[in-house]
Amino acid sequence: MAAAAMSVQMKSNIFGLDFHPSAEVVAIGMITGAVHIFDHGSGTSLRRVLRVKAHKGSCRAARFSPSGAELYTGGTDAALNALDAKTGKMGWQRAKAHPSPINALIPLRERGVVTGDDDGRLKVWDVRTDAAVMEFHEQEDYISDMWYAQEKHDALLVTSGDGTFAWFDLRKQALGALSDNLEDELLSVALVKHGRKVVCGSQGGVLNAFSYGKFGDVSDRHPGHPGSIDSIAVVDEETVVTGSSDGYLRMVSVQPWRLVQVVGDHGGLPVEVVRANAQRTLLASCAHDCTLRLWDLTRRRPDAESDGPAVGDGGGALLGAGGSDDDDADSDDESEERGKRKRKRKKSARAEMLAPQQQPGRQVLLDDAFTAGLTE
Repeated sequence: MAAAAMSVQMKSNIFGLDFHPSAEVVAIGMITGAVHIFDHGSGTSLRRVLRVKAHKGSCRAARFSPSGAELYTGGTDAALNALDAKTGKMGWQRAKAHPSPINALIPLRERGVVTGDDDGRLKVWDVRTDAAVMEFHEQEDYISDMWYAQEKHDALLVTSGDGTFAWFDLRKQALGALSDNLEDELLSVALVKHGRKVVCGSQGGVLNAFSYGKFGDVSDRHPGHPGSIDSIAVVDEETVVTGSSDGYLRMVSVQPWRLVQVVGDHGGLPVEVVRANAQRTLLASCAHDCTLRLWDLTRRRPDAESDGPAVGDGGGALLGAGGSDDDDADSDDESEERGKRKRKRKKSARAEMLAPQQQPGRQVLLDDAFTAGLTE
């Protein structure tokens, strides 16, 4: 097991996490609604360079734009923000972007961002006009994770708590495919094997793989995680790192399925998010221990062998461990939100289906130039 290269202890839970695409900084979103950006360029410690209050409720998602100029955030207040990544100033804000809390978001090049909410609704935003240019409501429970596949003709890959995986064709503004219900919450998604395989992590600890373009049912399943697979980071085209509810970060080879090694752990507390930087030399993770940790991927052991879900030894001392933040301790409302994040949130979707007039459906594209930009 590797030792964390850098870490910082926060006073409250971390939900959102992302690396800057080019600069040596990492951003986190807090249960308090605050957003922090840390510089990791020293290689030994994390230095906070920005802190801003972005949401009235929890900040559940934080992602940099492809250029790194903006940081998009979404939260339980249903607001979508675009912050200047250097100054923290609000570029624009949609106060009620969704009718329910935003749970996930992902940027689309420089012109757009997709948001997903607790009710299974997706919206595609044109950041130039502050308008939703597409809307889908094909899944019946919360949107858990998304992957934008620009190289696949602008496909959007989406997992949901209702147990389905969806593939959306953004150029055609349409649902391309919806999988069978896997009878298990799908929590995370990644595209690997040079675009040939989509891997989805589940509540039951199974890695489900779809062959690209054949999304009706899984091509194979890899059980073995003792807890839910809440997040997946791609290390290379053959390897992913999973963040699990048992606190461990596991490096897994995809087809052939093999546990390569345990990268690290968060003391047995559930992992929220795991991300790799653009160079795939660093891995960042956050968990319910309220700690942001960075792991050195250059020290991994690609030849390590394991035939089971290793649990590790609890880890050693942290190298370059940072200080703590100055956020206030969790309030009762914040503690409740933390609990909700890990409870199943099944909705009365059948009742909604009986009232189709209340469904938003797909909206007409408001700006043809937006789709034209996707095809460039």
